[in-house]
Amino acid sequence: MAVVKDQAQIAAEKLIRSGIKAILNMTTYKLELPKNIVVVDIDISAKLQELNFWRLNINDREE
Repeated sequence: MAVVKDQAQIAAEKLIRSGIKAILNMTTYKLELPKNIVVVDIDISAKLQELNFWRLNINDREE
């Protein structure tokens, strides 16, 4: 799920009502959901920083 932080809880609850049992949460919001719903949080900003690191240092890898 990738939505703005202010809409994360609302969007997650809508997903649950539609039958979703697991959510990949790509927001910075800590979802409060029933225990039977699996939530995996991913910090996309950390992955973007890693990608930028490799973009800046790609020449070092090619040599």
